[in-house]
Amino acid sequence: MLIWNLVLTVLVAALLFLYLGKNKKTSETQSAFTDTAHSQNSTKIAYINMDSVQENYAYAKEILDDIRKQEQENSLLMEKLSDDYNKKLQTYSQQDQSAGLSQLSEAHQLDLMESQKKINDRKQSIEQEYVKKVNQSELNLRNKIKDYLKDFNKDKKYAYIMSLEDRMFYYVDTVYDITKEVIQGLNAQHKKQKP
Repeated sequence: MLIWNLVLTVLVAALLFLYLGKNKKTSETQSAFTDTAHSQNSTKIAYINMDSVQENYAYAKEILDDIRKQEQENSLLMEKLSDDYNKKLQTYSQQDQSAGLSQLSEAHQLDLMESQKKINDRKQSIEQEYVKKVNQSELNLRNKIKDYLKDFNKDKKYAYIMSLEDRMFYYVDTVYDITKEVIQGLNAQHKKQKP
């Protein structure tokens, strides 16, 4: 998300620079009280609120549910591995105490070290798989939204459709908020594609 936000910030800055540079040449006096640009020649930039999309788009909810389910499965697996290790440690401790040893035998220590290494390797593997899955899911979501927006804007009504992130914009004109329309269209499209 951080990379995505940085890319959007750079994109917005470049667009605003180009837009404001163009408007300096042909600027007209506009009322400070108007909320919308009424010029027919102005470049229209629409936006969608990604938080709303993630909360209301069925496919995004499915992805989030799948990711949460994966988190729970990973957590349960790690708990089981940890419990198995602790049981083995307890069994070895009892065996070695029964044999009159004050500490674990060398064979038991080596076996426990090997078990701990296997647990650490498995944990690392699980984390890598999880990150890969999350990244792929985010990419799939972005691509679905991009593909839909190409179709949504086939009439070329907007020159740009951007994602709104509250921390990136100081002011936005709500007239250009197309979030509701986009969510409705995305959900309708998702419903058709679902088996």
